[in-house]
Amino acid sequence: QRRGTGGHKHPAVVDEHAPGLPYYVLGHSAGAQFLSRLAAFVPNTAQRIVIANPSTYVWPTRERHFPYGFGGLPDGLGSDEAIRRYLAHPVTLFLGTEDVRRDGALNVTEAAMRQGMNRHARGRNVFEAAREVAGENGWAGVVVHGAIRDSGAIGALDLGVKALGTCPRKTDKLGVGERD
Repeated sequence: QRRGTGGHKHPAVVDEHAPGLPYYVLGHSAGAQFLSRLAAFVPNTAQRIVIANPSTYVWPTRERHFPYGFGGLPDGLGSDEAIRRYLAHPVTLFLGTEDVRRDGALNVTEAAMRQGMNRHARGRNVFEAAREVAGENGWAGVVVHGAIRDSGAIGALDLGVKALGTCPRKTDKLGVGERD
């Protein structure tokens, strides 16, 4: 059996001795980047995939090339069905509202910067991209496993949004991280 430090079996390890065991995965920063790609390209049965503040995401479109999207991939990996599977995963995005710095840990390549100027902007932008793909495909809505702000603006969308909680107060729109 696989063992973690101290000889204890690691609870996150799902091995051949526990088929069907429900599991959850959480990644922060580089770990979150890995989970974004896992959700996009690897069939899995995770109960929840928590992606917290990655430097980049996989965009739900073929207009952006791998590793930033589904473009340039073989049909099995870059098809409409693959994008649907990606967006159907039980993913939670955690965004730090003050995660707006461009430090040494932020991917600043041209392809990454097209996602947004910082981690917070990139997370908001990928959510918006997923919302647009859902609307274009006639999908009924998006489930947010958390609270949302600016419920008035969200209620005006052409897409149903179900959240665990709401706050009618708008966020301060400072333009931080937005690209002209």
